[in-house]
Amino acid sequence: MKVALVDSEMGGHHANYLNALIRVTNNVKGIKVVLILPEISKFKKLNNKNIILYKLKFPVRKNILKYLIDRLKWFFIVKKIIIKEQVQVVHFLTGDSFYQLAGIFFSDLKKACKKIIVTQHNIPVGYLKFYLFRKFSKKVNKIVVHTEFMKKRLCRRRIKNIMVIDYPSFHNTMIMEKNRAREQLVLPKDKIILLALGEARYHKGLDILLLALQEVMYSYCLVIAGEEEYFTKEFIANCSKNIKGDLVIRLEHIIDKEFGWYVDASDCIILPYRKTFQGASGPMVEAVWRRKLIIGPSHGSIGDLINNYNLGYVFKTENSKDLARVINKYLLNPYNWKEVNKAKFYRGRLDTAIFGMKYVKLYTE
Repeated sequence: MKVALVDSEMGGHHANYLNALIRVTNNVKGIKVVLILPEISKFKKLNNKNIILYKLKFPVRKNILKYLIDRLKWFFIVKKIIIKEQVQVVHFLTGDSFYQLAGIFFSDLKKACKKIIVTQHNIPVGYLKFYLFRKFSKKVNKIVVHTEFMKKRLCRRRIKNIMVIDYPSFHNTMIMEKNRAREQLVLPKDKIILLALGEARYHKGLDILLLALQEVMYSYCLVIAGEEEYFTKEFIANCSKNIKGDLVIRLEHIIDKEFGWYVDASDCIILPYRKTFQGASGPMVEAVWRRKLIIGPSHGSIGDLINNYNLGYVFKTENSKDLARVINKYLLNPYNWKEVNKAKFYRGRLDTAIFGMKYVKLYTE
């Protein structure tokens, strides 16, 4: 059988997600993979007869009319590839890019294949967006989400074709001893390290964290590591003038092995995310995998996971004063938290092999 893996971008976690699926499907007899991606240079070197590559750029939203026309053209080309390659299963890896047009293209695409699977990383916020998403959900066979919280929310709103596949640790290399990781990254060994990891996007709430740290009275070192996006180095420097702790800013692309090292080097990872972020968090998963305490918002999937599996502490979402209270509580006794059985159970579900095989089962059943 042929499975088409389609994505709209290759930044952030997208390449790691795709690589994990390729590794697993590559070991399953009888499956050939068709990749339809905006960038294929990373995959050309695979030189695998079971992988067929198509480069297809996803339209950029500028002029709304041109964008809609370009989207129509994009879907038409995808359909042509599906028919040409006689694909049985089409998997759209980022449903967040496709639901806004209520799935009008998917009814037609369904005639060209046996099954359409969509992975949805976030819950649409707002009445109109959710209305479009509900219409879209009726045009596909299965929607995959990464947390039970997301599944329950969608089921409550009459969307039933939902399946949970846990977001795994894509950096599950050998865990490095904390001080050795600090040596590799040139970080202080004598401080409690609080880590804010990942691309500096608005919904990641770095401004909320920096405001909270102005009210933190104990010693620490904050490490901010990830690509510069909404929050710039200048913005962070200006907002951190009144904090008492040490600050290390590394606004740069973090290669895979260093992503894991930053978590290994830390004592606690902080996720000051805004309410608009409802899905699973890559940095949080890496913290669970490496047995690090997590401080995160009380809302959405993150708050639900922290509370249900005793992964750390939650604060009132978008409330810098409550975040300061929780950080002070942690720093007062930073070695009080220990991984419990619930956390071990959740950690056991985060292996990429389990993640991949659940998808394979979905493709083949």
